[in-house]
Amino acid sequence: VNIGFDYGKVDISEHLEEVTDLKWLHLNENFNNEKIKKFIRELLLLCKNKVLMTDGNVGRTKITWLYPTSMTYNQRNLFEDIWKAEYLDVFRVSDLANLRSLPESIAPFYYYTGFTALMNHTQPTATIDVGGGTSDITIFEQNRPKLISSFKFAGNTIFGDGYSNSITHNGFIKQFTSVIKKKLIANQDKTATEIKILEEIYGRGKSIDVSNYFFSLKDNHHLNKENLTIDYFSLLKKDQETKVVFVIFYSALIYHLAQLMKDSGLALPRHI
Repeated sequence: VNIGFDYGKVDISEHLEEVTDLKWLHLNENFNNEKIKKFIRELLLLCKNKVLMTDGNVGRTKITWLYPTSMTYNQRNLFEDIWKAEYLDVFRVSDLANLRSLPESIAPFYYYTGFTALMNHTQPTATIDVGGGTSDITIFEQNRPKLISSFKFAGNTIFGDGYSNSITHNGFIKQFTSVIKKKLIANQDKTATEIKILEEIYGRGKSIDVSNYFFSLKDNHHLNKENLTIDYFSLLKKDQETKVVFVIFYSALIYHLAQLMKDSGLALPRHI
């Protein structure tokens, strides 16, 4: 088991299985607990290796892992057990004093503490972190977090399969797969690997994985070396038919934020 650093960049051997979206797997199914355990262990090994390479002190190294507030209590506990066990084993320490967890929603608060004008203002400031599985909101005022929230309305909602659970019904896949594939095939003497990877990912039937692959092509080292540019973000930005999806999505986010702040008795935010 390895972290797939080369996922979407090289053709994966047939005897290997790619697993994406680990955070939201059901831990009690299909050996998912073991997969997540190995993933976290390798992350910790990479961290430890970095500390040792820079002459750091492993015993004083602090590790903070983040979880979405919308994650169920049971699932969070399972993740916490894995982090604790793997941390003790990898770092060879006697206690958990340097391991802690934080909700993803609160993480921006620690970043923005360096912006005095934002943190000390009398009106609230709201941050919205749109991830893949969840969007996380933090509202802070006068250097204190006032409210945090997390909900499953994020990137996967837009680019995933939704209730249809079928890649053939996804508007983005229907709109852009032929466009991107056509450009790859037009340069197939240089893009044979990328064409095969696209076919493999599409064949697994998950729209979010296909869109993630499309996004990755802009920074694809091989394509850049061949002076080929495939920019999915640019295609989305210029497309008039699908633009309304993003307008509705962001409008819904702001509406939810407004309702949340109103129900909590908070003033209008000065910054978002």
